[in-house]
Amino acid sequence: LTGSTERTFTKINGISSSATTTNVKPSVSLLTSPGTKFTLSSDNPMNGNYNPSLTLKIEQPLIRGFGKAIVEKALHDALDDEEINKLALKDQVITTVNNIINSYMALIQAQDTLKTDQLTLKAYERTVTNDKAMIAAGRIARSDIIQPMASVASQKVNIRNDLEQINQARLTLLDSIGLQSDVTLNLAKNINFNAIARILINGEQLPDIDTSRLLALHNNTNYQAEGYTLKKLNRSLLLARNDARWQLDLTASATQGGGVGGGKNAGVNSLVNHHNHNESVGLELAIPIDDVSAKQAMVNARVALEEANIKYKEEKRQLEINVLRNYNSVKNSKDQLVLAKQALKLQQRTVQIATLKRNAGLISNFELLNDQKDLQTAEFSVINTQINYINSLVTFNDELGTMLTCWGIQVRY
Repeated sequence: LTGSTERTFTKINGISSSATTTNVKPSVSLLTSPGTKFTLSSDNPMNGNYNPSLTLKIEQPLIRGFGKAIVEKALHDALDDEEINKLALKDQVITTVNNIINSYMALIQAQDTLKTDQLTLKAYERTVTNDKAMIAAGRIARSDIIQPMASVASQKVNIRNDLEQINQARLTLLDSIGLQSDVTLNLAKNINFNAIARILINGEQLPDIDTSRLLALHNNTNYQAEGYTLKKLNRSLLLARNDARWQLDLTASATQGGGVGGGKNAGVNSLVNHHNHNESVGLELAIPIDDVSAKQAMVNARVALEEANIKYKEEKRQLEINVLRNYNSVKNSKDQLVLAKQALKLQQRTVQIATLKRNAGLISNFELLNDQKDLQTAEFSVINTQINYINSLVTFNDELGTMLTCWGIQVRY
């Protein structure tokens, strides 16, 4: 809806005059899928007399610009852009969740490492205490206590390093969550890794490889975004071909009213009394001759589409490979965790036996300390394989695009 008003002052041969002209022009148009455009407009000039007019105009492209695919290209491109934006937001949320989980697991790993080193320190200190008693009883030489005392000192250094690792991991987690560095974190003392694994698996069992591949193809954000981009480039090629075609447009219009002066030419009645009316129909033809720009645009669109097709196929191939790789990584991490726990139990029993032998004077401090170091290594192995198992599940879910589903997170667009 547009409107205007104008006041003019005129002086001719000493005679002054003035006039006011006002006009309101409402207009509405409709573009249909075949490309037909209907426009209904009204002209309402008021300059002493009111002489309205009503015009209906119909435009129909017959060659260039004809067809639903061409007319609705911009609409479908906008819809696809919206889906790509949604996928980008979803991918950002998944990345944030992954970072939080990885940071959380790094902090848990640092805390568990500290606990293990503290228990090892206590074991070394017990060895020193026992050696002092045995030296007092004359059962071993004073020089035998040097190595256990050195192990105690070395272990205290490790604990200081562990505390620094915990502090760094805590700051990283706070940053991932978006909290200030002075916020206090109270983590659970006993982490149920099995419960976390069940959440990440989204059940009791890992889906088979074929199901995993289908989930990835259906949910992976990068792969889905490439699909929408491919659709847009298909439409771009279609539009480039359309722009290189001949242009033949049919135009028809009919106007009622629009007279001059008063009487039958004025007022609302002039729109229906057929005293003033005009009808027209016409064809307009434009033939491109050696349009290099249109040809270049068509070549560019075709090349872009071919490149996108190659990239889309490569994305699918790489996605399927990554799913298989991560699937095997999850299974291997789980098997390694089982073996690491078995090895830890055996090494704990070994240290118990070695301690009894050392107290009986059957083995040296060196052998006992080696067994205690092996126990520490076994404990570290369980901690690391447990964290690796969770991290492998996180990576696997990231590839499948199901991370948000596992945790019951819904993205609000």
